[in-house]
Amino acid sequence: MKKTALRTVIASVVFGLASFGAAASDTGRANNPSAVLEAADTGVRSYTLQDESTLYVFKDGKMAMENRFGRPLSMADGHPMETVNGQTVVMKGNELWRLQEIHAIHRGG
Repeated sequence: MKKTALRTVIASVVFGLASFGAAASDTGRANNPSAVLEAADTGVRSYTLQDESTLYVFKDGKMAMENRFGRPLSMADGHPMETVNGQTVVMKGNELWRLQEIHAIHRGG
């Protein structure tokens, strides 16, 4: 009887997570803080760079970066970067802490 109950619980969790993942992917915002920021109308713009990393530009003009896996990345002030459409952007500020806060909020922590 214990095995049956355990299987039922495991099946419920697995199917519950699968439906949650489907719902999150339907919204297009699963694990995508940039979509959340832009949808919240925070004034934060994001740009995809040629190496698939993302550059965030905040209202005050300062910037933060995350690598292509979504992890915050430190970048030296004044470093030139190129967007996927060929535009060159020079790094201003290194607002790593802001991006870490955004990720913490996005994760629910």
